[in-house]
Amino acid sequence: MGNVKIVGRFGLRRIISTLVLIAAVLAACAALYEQVGEWRDSRRFPRKGYAVKAAGTTFNLNCSGSAQPTVILENGLGMSSLGWVQIQPQIAKFARVCSYDRAGYGWSDPAKGPRTSLQLAKEFKQLLNAAGERGPYILVAPSFEGFIARVYTGLYPADVGGLVFLDASHEDQQTRIDEIVPNAKAQRIKAEEVERRSERRALMLSRIRILLGIERFQSVLHSEKPESEFGLSADLIEEFNYLDQQLKTREAVAAESASMWESGQIAKASGSLGDRPTIVVTAGRMEFTPDPLYTKDVQEKLNNLWINVLQVEESRLSFRGRQVVLRKMDT
Repeated sequence: MGNVKIVGRFGLRRIISTLVLIAAVLAACAALYEQVGEWRDSRRFPRKGYAVKAAGTTFNLNCSGSAQPTVILENGLGMSSLGWVQIQPQIAKFARVCSYDRAGYGWSDPAKGPRTSLQLAKEFKQLLNAAGERGPYILVAPSFEGFIARVYTGLYPADVGGLVFLDASHEDQQTRIDEIVPNAKAQRIKAEEVERRSERRALMLSRIRILLGIERFQSVLHSEKPESEFGLSADLIEEFNYLDQQLKTREAVAAESASMWESGQIAKASGSLGDRPTIVVTAGRMEFTPDPLYTKDVQEKLNNLWINVLQVEESRLSFRGRQVVLRKMDT
């Protein structure tokens, strides 16, 4: 009987060892499948621009045109430099223009360290210096990037000759919204905490799924060519999807989002824009996330808050600031 038990234990160990070996081989094959897929993607969607080493990482910078001053096209939260693919060539006809990918976005290396507006502004400065670009610059900043542009101007005032904000974020927007929406603050804080936990779990799961090639395999099984829309070709939309869904981009977006409030306060502390020419471009209507508390009356108040209060305040950051409202975007 003793021998049977010994043999049984030996057999069980061999089975477990075999299963572990099989799992390791499968994981290695899956990881190789993912790496090959990434290599193929890099050939399908080659870098638009060139690599510049700065701030301990490698950034993607794309410059064209020659006339001064240089226009710098910033990217909003979650958007790579590819977002300017149709606009940049038009600006290059009359000025030098550069777009770039923040760390973690597009063709830049993954992000390291904090993702506050202060850190991002410093990295931006080092990138421009390493690339040999010289100011003064005209900074074009949508949404979250507005914080970075303001901090950059405060840190390096001689670099900035003018600014264009495109529905740029306001550091007090959430506080003002809470004042309009009754009983919303407590619910919002609770919902945001739930969402943050969910996003952290989703990001951890994504790391595993991407490492093992699961997401790539699923996309192959459901490979449907995207339809062209917004004047963009199907191929270009496919490239957008490829860049935006990279793990490094998801991680960068999560880190920047987590630092949103801090980034806004840093921008606020950076002060005014002086007498620099500044244009604040505002959409004719701001649609807020649907919520049971956002009645039609509340939505109208929020819309007015954004267009006629917060965006106006941003235009007044400069003595030579003005707002342009795109009324054609009204619905």
